[in-house]
Amino acid sequence: MTTLMKEALGTLEIKGRKALETAKRQLLLDKTESEKLWQALEYYAKNWEDTLHSGMLAVACEAVGGNAEESLCMQVAMLFSTAAIDIHDDIIDGSRIKNGKYTVFGKFGKNITLLVGDGIMIKGMIMLNKCGRKFSTRTMEAIVSTIETALTEAGIAHVLELGLRGKISLTPEKYLYVLNKKASILEAHTRIGALIGRGTQSEIEALGEFGRILGTLIIVRDEFIDVFEAQELKDRMKNGCLPLPMLYTFENPKAKAKILNILSKPKIPEEDMELIVDIVFREKKVESFKNEMESLAKKASRIASKLANKGQLDLLITASLEDL
Repeated sequence: MTTLMKEALGTLEIKGRKALETAKRQLLLDKTESEKLWQALEYYAKNWEDTLHSGMLAVACEAVGGNAEESLCMQVAMLFSTAAIDIHDDIIDGSRIKNGKYTVFGKFGKNITLLVGDGIMIKGMIMLNKCGRKFSTRTMEAIVSTIETALTEAGIAHVLELGLRGKISLTPEKYLYVLNKKASILEAHTRIGALIGRGTQSEIEALGEFGRILGTLIIVRDEFIDVFEAQELKDRMKNGCLPLPMLYTFENPKAKAKILNILSKPKIPEEDMELIVDIVFREKKVESFKNEMESLAKKASRIASKLANKGQLDLLITASLEDL
């Protein structure tokens, strides 16, 4: 991880840590009668480290001059909602290990994981209801509408992605369309932050657009990172879609043939992984795509420059592109 990215994530860690710790306490407030379910909840809480979403909501609130403390309950409610989605997605994707650790699905199986996801979703609904007592009816209506729109779009993205799995001939444009829809979740957080911070309509729209762009850039960054991971490539080839830069590379038939030959091996030697990385990053269409992402980042920076309290927004955008 680069120094700039560490700094950016460190900022979100500071802004979002209180909400995460609150969510963990709420999750383990009442012990269940099922020992297995309780173990799974404890396991998830122990490994739950999402300060990106809660941190972004806080940053957006401050960007329009609001007090991030006022957004705490909503940060927690959204943490529960995004966690439930991720947990259920692990079942759909068959993700047993993430970041070197077993997922709840990998450790406890499908049924317990479904119950954990359902329980966390219910916690989110309860917290959202509690938040409704803090804000005006008009603000809550706008927040709920934002959440509904984001979750619907993210759901469509996952459905579309299911239909693309295992398709070696998948066009990068089609896959990028899906990834952009997934960015609706971060857009929702920046919009909600602006709403709680009492931003003007133009500020809310600006931060919504900023969140969509940042969400896309973060997702794309992860796509580039996966090119370096042999096991991740094999897993994605078997259970999902290959990383976006590789799909651009596959538009070159010779490059595609070389990479597929390597990926067909039972175990990929280190020198072959270096060859894959070299092929992908030398491809002109990959370079052109990186230029498109840089243009998108500049657009986000222009949006941020119009906000009176842009704070850490520029840092987040710059960090998302570093070393691509």
